[in-house]
Amino acid sequence: MITERKYWEDCYVKEFEAKIREVGANYIVLDRTYFYPQGGGQPGDTGTIDDVNIIDTKKDDDKIYHYFEGDCNLNDNDIVHCQLDWERRYSLMRTHSASHLVEYFLFQTVGEIESEGSFISEKKDKSTYVTDINFTPDILKEVADKTNEFIDKDHEIVLLTSNDDPSVRYWICENIKYNCGGTHPHRTSEIGHVTVKRKTGGKGKQKIVTEIE
Repeated sequence: MITERKYWEDCYVKEFEAKIREVGANYIVLDRTYFYPQGGGQPGDTGTIDDVNIIDTKKDDDKIYHYFEGDCNLNDNDIVHCQLDWERRYSLMRTHSASHLVEYFLFQTVGEIESEGSFISEKKDKSTYVTDINFTPDILKEVADKTNEFIDKDHEIVLLTSNDDPSVRYWICENIKYNCGGTHPHRTSEIGHVTVKRKTGGKGKQKIVTEIE
């Protein structure tokens, strides 16, 4: 049973119709979905399926599970109207692209270092790096300035599927390329300006927080 990942075709779809494949105790599986499942540091989408409140979306192999709270009177094979919490999703799209740009310009400033991953929310990204380099205020200001200057040039953001493996996706913006299956805006001007701050990351680690305006 495969859920068609329509969010890879168009990140801007807010509402859609789908057919229910399976209803579980606290989840719904659709034949197609624009809800993004948690992955790559980006949280799963929320919204509604008919009048059912979807509080999270996750993927397991080829199935995408839309988790709900409260009662659900829906059944297998029902045709349902689905609606994303678009304000939340769009903020996540903006923050996700901001995280790629900040990391790129961080590496341009201090050299490439090991990333331990990130956690993206509507307004900020928290990324942890394994390094003894001290991310001083001057370094972080330089990274933020370079990022904002790049954003202001209104570059196009392109999302492509690998020719060799359809499950592999790329985020591309000018000469910057990341392996990423998340959702993103069409252009850098949609991101807004960023600020970059340092947080305690533990011994041998540095953590930075990227916030979008």
